[in-house]
Amino acid sequence: MWDGQKYWDAYNECDACNCEEYVVDLSLVRFAYPEGICSVASLIESCGSSPFVSVKVRHPRENDVKKYLTRMDFYDQLGIPVDKITRYDRSDKLIELQRMNRRDGQCDVETSSKIRKVLIAQTAVMTVLFKVLYFVLENLLITQSDTQKKRLLMHL
Repeated sequence: MWDGQKYWDAYNECDACNCEEYVVDLSLVRFAYPEGICSVASLIESCGSSPFVSVKVRHPRENDVKKYLTRMDFYDQLGIPVDKITRYDRSDKLIELQRMNRRDGQCDVETSSKIRKVLIAQTAVMTVLFKVLYFVLENLLITQSDTQKKRLLMHL
């Protein structure tokens, strides 16, 4: 699970570091959340912005995590060479890591379109899931006695 405090601790450690090399060890990472990917990329870029500090990244041991980071353009955005992987169109489910260059905090048109496409696709999926869930609950409630209905509703 993503822990924002660990990020700030690492950022402050890097900022206060008087070392020539800063190592970001991802070797024990077993799962990567999008907010963690963005934060670690930001940390690496911030630490690497000093001409006096070299940032090294240890890749995850878990091959699936390394593939996911590669798929999400984590390594490309940071200029870290890795083997290329086969990509499938997942534009309705994910948006690869992207650098936001605008100082006003606004997305460019292409990024906005990508975000919109994912949100529309995911909203459609959630709508179908809620309809199915409603149908199941409605049928459960019809077939249950009043006591069973009360128990069931208490757990929702």
